[in-house]
Amino acid sequence: MNYTYDSLENMTSRNGDHIVYNELGKIASIDTENGDRFEYDYEYSGNRIKKSLKNSGIIT
Repeated sequence: MNYTYDSLENMTSRNGDHIVYNELGKIASIDTENGDRFEYDYEYSGNRIKKSLKNSGIIT
């Protein structure tokens, strides 16, 4: 297993997956080594309200 972290101790990669954080330190997106992209949306107080999977041009 291979993990890397940024200076704020957020995990930025995990076994080939790339993780991006928003300004609140919440996960904004994950790009997998298989080509899938997960995107996350949050409400004003920081609770996650939506998770989207985008792969091969298909949005779910």
